[in-house]
Amino acid sequence: MSSRSAGRSERREEPESAVRAMIAAERGELADLLDGLSAEQWNELTLCAGWRVGEVVAHITMAFRYSTLRVVIGMLKARGSFNRMADRAAHRDAEQLSPDELVACLRSNVHHGWKPPGGGYVGALSHDLIHGLDITWDSAWIDSPRQSVSRLCSAPSALDRSPTSTST
Repeated sequence: MSSRSAGRSERREEPESAVRAMIAAERGELADLLDGLSAEQWNELTLCAGWRVGEVVAHITMAFRYSTLRVVIGMLKARGSFNRMADRAAHRDAEQLSPDELVACLRSNVHHGWKPPGGGYVGALSHDLIHGLDITWDSAWIDSPRQSVSRLCSAPSALDRSPTSTST
C-alpha cells in the first residue's frame, strides 16, 4: 500500500469513528431523557404524524429488535411499503412493549452498528438525530437545547467524505 493510499485510509477511519461516537452520544442522551418521562409525557404526540413518543422510540429501536427476515416479512405484508410496515410495527410495538423496555433497548444499543440500507453510519446518525428531535422539539419537558443540535451542526465537518488532496 502506498503512503498516499495509507493516508486516505486513516482519514476515512477517523470520520467513521467520530460519527459512531456521535451516534452513541445521541442514543445515550435520548435514553437519559426518556428514562424519567411520566405516562402522560410518554403519550405526547411528536412531530412524526400519528406517532406518540412510544411509537417513535419503538421505531428507533426496531433496527435492534428486528431480524432482516422479520423486516422482509413485514414488508411483504405491507405490500412492499417500508413506511406502511414501519408504521404498523411502531404502533404494535409501542402497545406491546413498556416504556422501560423500549428505553432499556435504546440504552443497551448505544454502540450498535446498525446502518440503514445505503445510508452508512451517516444515515444512522441522521435517523437517530431526526427522530430524537421529532420527540423533543415541541416538548414542554425539555428546558434547554439538546446536544443533538450541536452534533447536527458539527456533523458536516466530521462527515466530509471527499478525498483530500495531498501535496507531493
